[in-house]
Amino acid sequence: MARFLIAENPQIDWSVKAAVPVDGGRVETHRFEATFRRLTADELEQLRNEELDIAQVLRTHVLGWSAMHVPEVTSLWWPIEYQEPSSGGGRATQRFQARLQPLTASELEELDTLDIPSLLRGHVLDWSEVFDAEGNALPFSADALEQALQLIPVRGALASALFDASNGVGKQRANKADHARSEPVAFSEQALEWALEQIPVRTALFNALVEVSSGGGARKNSRSSRAR
Repeated sequence: MARFLIAENPQIDWSVKAAVPVDGGRVETHRFEATFRRLTADELEQLRNEELDIAQVLRTHVLGWSAMHVPEVTSLWWPIEYQEPSSGGGRATQRFQARLQPLTASELEELDTLDIPSLLRGHVLDWSEVFDAEGNALPFSADALEQALQLIPVRGALASALFDASNGVGKQRANKADHARSEPVAFSEQALEWALEQIPVRTALFNALVEVSSGGGARKNSRSSRAR
């Protein structure tokens, strides 16, 4: 029979799964182990009430990691799809590819102060399979992007794609993590700050912290913080 033990802020090694976007609208699952200081009940309640800053909580509760091969995604090609009204009341599905620079966590937090067109100007880097009225391929340029952003369905589709790509929400799951780093990322304050700016990694760390603090998921190795 297991004994009931009370440990002050126990440290636990826990599996973390990050959904990382890659080219083609796909998402790869990257797994690594992280060491957490568990949240107290009061801290968890404050987080739920948005009284605590998530990044700051992770800085104090993520104590290390191992086998962390999550890649740094600076840009990726993502499918864009939208419905274009056609004569007679019908709709035609239009598709093209855009190269996007994913949002950082800091940028996501500042969305209330940014307008969507400005955001897209800074994060849509290129496109393919875009044509003009005569059917000729339309090269990407700042002027061409401005014209596209005046089309409401295109602006909405680009914004949705940017948010999906930034959050690791793809239509397809990759079978393997082909884009994993060859060398693991060593844990440090600088590496943690990098991880907290990558929205999929930050989300994965936060979900794992809440899960382990709430007693959910598969059991992992636990030890008192005083043992370290």
